[in-house]
Amino acid sequence: MYYIFVENFLSESMNHLRFQNENIEKLVKLGYWEWWPTSNEANFSQGFINMFSFVDKNISLQKLLLYLDKNCTNKIYIDLIRYFNELQKGKIPKPKTFTLHFDNQSTRHFEISAIVSKIENSTCIAGTVQEITERIKYEILKDKEIKFEKKISEMTSHFINDSNFEASISNTLDELGQLCNADRVSLIKIENNSISKQFEWKSKIDTKNNCCFILNNLPSSEIKYFIDLIKEKKLVYFHSPSDLPGSMTQFKINVDETNINSLIIAGLQKDIQTIGALVISRTNKFEKWDFSDIHMVKMTSLIIGNALKQSILSKNLKENERRLKFALIAGKLGTYELDLQTENRFVDDRIAKIIGYQSGTLNRIENWFQNHLHIDHIADYDDCMTQCLDGNNNFFEMQYRLKCKDGSYKWVSDWGIVTEISNDGDPIKMVGIMQDISLRKNTEKALRDAKEKAEENEKLKTAFLANVSHEIRTPMNGISGFAELLYNNMISDDEKHHYLEIIWKNSNRLLNLINNILDISKLETNQLTIYEREYCLNKLVEELSAKYNDKAEQIPNIKLSIQLKVDKQLCCVNIDDARVKQVLINLVDNAYKFTTTGSIKVCIEINNDNLYQFSIKDTGIGISRKFQQKLFNRFSQSDTTINQNIGGSGLGLPISKGLIQTMGGKIWVKSLRGVGSTFYFTLPCKPTKALKLN
Repeated sequence: MYYIFVENFLSESMNHLRFQNENIEKLVKLGYWEWWPTSNEANFSQGFINMFSFVDKNISLQKLLLYLDKNCTNKIYIDLIRYFNELQKGKIPKPKTFTLHFDNQSTRHFEISAIVSKIENSTCIAGTVQEITERIKYEILKDKEIKFEKKISEMTSHFINDSNFEASISNTLDELGQLCNADRVSLIKIENNSISKQFEWKSKIDTKNNCCFILNNLPSSEIKYFIDLIKEKKLVYFHSPSDLPGSMTQFKINVDETNINSLIIAGLQKDIQTIGALVISRTNKFEKWDFSDIHMVKMTSLIIGNALKQSILSKNLKENERRLKFALIAGKLGTYELDLQTENRFVDDRIAKIIGYQSGTLNRIENWFQNHLHIDHIADYDDCMTQCLDGNNNFFEMQYRLKCKDGSYKWVSDWGIVTEISNDGDPIKMVGIMQDISLRKNTEKALRDAKEKAEENEKLKTAFLANVSHEIRTPMNGISGFAELLYNNMISDDEKHHYLEIIWKNSNRLLNLINNILDISKLETNQLTIYEREYCLNKLVEELSAKYNDKAEQIPNIKLSIQLKVDKQLCCVNIDDARVKQVLINLVDNAYKFTTTGSIKVCIEINNDNLYQFSIKDTGIGISRKFQQKLFNRFSQSDTTINQNIGGSGLGLPISKGLIQTMGGKIWVKSLRGVGSTFYFTLPCKPTKALKLN
């Protein structure tokens, strides 16, 4: 009984221990193995079997070797055989890492460790295999980032210091290809919805003929899709040809013919326009793009994009040395050299000229830069310089304001790069380029102001459309309603006459609104024509008085007066009387709208500039000084929202302004809130020929 208990206890303990070991193996991705070289027998733990996804649980050493031969490169396989040979000889080599490629195209990294011991006069080699894929990936990423940080300044310096643009591009593509472990890096140009190759780098391993470039012979639909994809995504990548869209048939064929397995495509921008792309490819189907690859391609595309912009500018301006100097002056660009130990800064003539100094004078002023840098930018600038001095960055780019000799400030863009380092590794010299970007900053501000103005105009248009809709519906409802009553013929003759009068007035109101809309449209497109004829101003006064006789009787608390203060020999003139009357009626109608009591005075006279001057003065509510500047703008009224009680489409004053300017005059207003308003407009003095002869 005792022995049974002990046996059960040992069995349970072994099972518990085995369970613990299996959990530990899973947790740390570890597998245990044993090998007896004399008998060539081997044992493998459950963790080992699971790690390599063996279907057959009873694996042998021979099966393991076949498995390794299938899933790793020949070089790695030979290295592993050498490792086991050393163990068999009793040597204990350092832990060895190796890589396996699986059928699902994934790649995993492992580390094998072993010890040699004697058990009952037999050599036993025991060890572990641990998956270190994440650690290897991290180390690869870290190594790439370190290399890229070192290379990024070199890539930038190519375009600063190297006058050979093509060589700079080639060097940059070469460095990118090596950093990303790529087989090809191509720079393509996008112009007028077409693509063409400009530069290409190939690794030494890729010896395939370049006659079938992947973008050659693509149909227009695929070219458009390709260009739209670059413009929309800016950066796209494919891990295998199967990731490519099904519509890219010819593109897939080209990819197959060049043995390409994965791609990264990064767009190159000039302002907001896509002008080209970087195409990076690999043929190794086991190697996937990682974050560092994508980051390096993105940064390089920015560098080359900026370089292309500079190249385009240079090609347009640089035909000889004189034009190059002119371009630098015109572009307000200058160069400087900065001693990082003494903080002495030496600038060329162009930088000195930007802030109003002579170069010799500026360079002799002690601490001129520190004293001229705007206080708002001091902290940011000091931070950038600290980063360079500490060795964290060897280049910087920033924008700031400098004080000019006359006390004003100008915006400049500054690009600086460390060019000399001491034996102790400390940066000691920097060179840079400075550009006057005040015009661009002012333009950006103007664009923001224009955007705000456009948004304000949009609100005014919306209010205008709502008001026009109201102005159209009101007379249309009157016309429709009373026409229906007349159609039913159930009214007396007196009512019929009254209803017809209402229909007639509403029709005139609607016609006037339509005429105003047509007029503003013609004025906007410069299609309005002025028809001048001989006309007497006395007749204008009579017609205006006759038009407002009824209104003057209906509103006795507002006194209307019209005065003509022009000599008789100047009363007959060549004008477009219909348009002049239209302006006067618009202004007088406005005066009636906003005047409840008092007077409206219309006066026609010759001013000191020998021009006909018309004035319409009222004692109405007046106009605030703030709104007087916007009064003649389209769709504007004195309130920010249309006053439905008073009515009006908001077109009268803009039309009046357009008509007066078309006839060679000008219009303005003087007003005081709560006191009244006076509108003025002038017209050229054009007496008729008959009067001139007299």
